[in-house]
Amino acid sequence: MTPPEYAHLDRHALEELAAEGVCAPFEKEYIRKDGSRVPILLGAATFQDSPDEGVCFVLDITECKAAKDALDRERNLLRMLIDNLPACIYVKDLERRYVVFNRASVRQLGLNSEAEAFGKTGFDFFPPEIARLYEADDQEVLISGQPITDREEPTQDGEGNRLWYLTTKLPLRDASGVIGLLGISQDITERKQTDQALRESEDYFRFLNDLSEATRMLADPAQIMAVMARMLGEHLRASRCAYADVEQDGEHFNHPARLHRRLREHGGQLRAFALRGAGRGQAPRRADPDHSRCRGGVFAGRRSGHVQRHRHSGDHHLSARQGRRAARHDGGASDDPARLEAGRDHHR
Repeated sequence: MTPPEYAHLDRHALEELAAEGVCAPFEKEYIRKDGSRVPILLGAATFQDSPDEGVCFVLDITECKAAKDALDRERNLLRMLIDNLPACIYVKDLERRYVVFNRASVRQLGLNSEAEAFGKTGFDFFPPEIARLYEADDQEVLISGQPITDREEPTQDGEGNRLWYLTTKLPLRDASGVIGLLGISQDITERKQTDQALRESEDYFRFLNDLSEATRMLADPAQIMAVMARMLGEHLRASRCAYADVEQDGEHFNHPARLHRRLREHGGQLRAFALRGAGRGQAPRRADPDHSRCRGGVFAGRRSGHVQRHRHSGDHHLSARQGRRAARHDGGASDDPARLEAGRDHHR
């Protein structure tokens, strides 16, 4: 009846009966007449007054075994699922301690294994201001028994880089009530950055359209340049705006009167710069773009990739390295587009 691989269990049970008068229940299998096997739970004990006699029970645990195997399969399948999803998935108990931590969560915090997070709280991994935010959300779910869905929350990775996550937290219940919560957090940092870039792009092209409409019917270069300077100043929130032409050698600026003539002839490569405190209509006739002296203001021109600001004797010596943005505008007298550059006054 007993398969050979279980013979050692029978011997151990007989030794226990002889020494203790009882053997602890254990699982084994019996072989049916048709050759199939049946899982059983077996236990035995001898009578105190008659050591050679006793009682034994044998329970068919086929259904129990099948249920346990099914539960193990489901648990393994669920574990494989949460460990292979890109979202951070975790479970916390009523004390807001981590009891389940998937692989994405482990990677996000720079840990080596789930065991390093088990029993710890958000305060062990995040700055206090972020941890307090998480704890408030956890407490809300645990007390109210209601989920929090699609909430944008700041976080940081194991190297301290700030990220944005879209988080859903659900209460976990059994027959006694809420016993913890399940959290699912998806990294939306790239999406947030894309949305911000899209908003900036929309604002930029809206400004270009407004600028084009405002200058489309103008023929006088002086009027065109005045409108450009005014609208750029408003767009960049500069207190005052003036303009000059940057020569191709990158070393000289031209007076606006000369720029009017160039606009008629060529459309011009235009550079606008925001000034604060400069006289109305003033612009440098000649300047070194790496040390353009613009008292109290900001110059911005496209060159070498970024704007540099220098302080000296109360003046701002500003590089003509890059304006905030380049805007293309048809000058009307040429097929070449005019590039508009503007710098924001950061020294209000």
